[in-house]
Amino acid sequence: MSQETDCKLCELLETQEIYYEDPQWALHQIPGLEVPGWLVMSMRRHGDGVVSMNAEEAATFGPTLAGLSAAVKEVTDAERVYLFAFGDEITHWHIMLAARPADVPKDQRRGAFYQHAASYLDPPAAERVAHAIRDLVAGQDLRAVQDPR
Repeated sequence: MSQETDCKLCELLETQEIYYEDPQWALHQIPGLEVPGWLVMSMRRHGDGVVSMNAEEAATFGPTLAGLSAAVKEVTDAERVYLFAFGDEITHWHIMLAARPADVPKDQRRGAFYQHAASYLDPPAAERVAHAIRDLVAGQDLRAVQDPR
């Protein structure tokens, strides 16, 4: 993995537990956002935004994201798995997968769910969910297109 010395995400990828990885992608948590079912899929190589993906990263992004989203949904029994990608503070390309349970109030859904993250923080539960996702996808290569039927 190529690393930028001043990139917070490159540092996290070197120091945090990784729950899924392949040559292009890694699944991990972001400190301060330990909500059960909230994980981040990051490019293994340092790249500034989605436009920096190379051909292999672009080809495997969709299938990997779909496979990890399915795993998050299965483990958490979420009604939806939201995807958040901002890139203002951390430009290294990453996307957050955020399990949204059915019991989240309607006024806290969509973008408001992210704004209310602090009320859903539960680091021990987030770690248990992340380990269950790791166990579910262990040994799988999610980079190939899967037929969901």
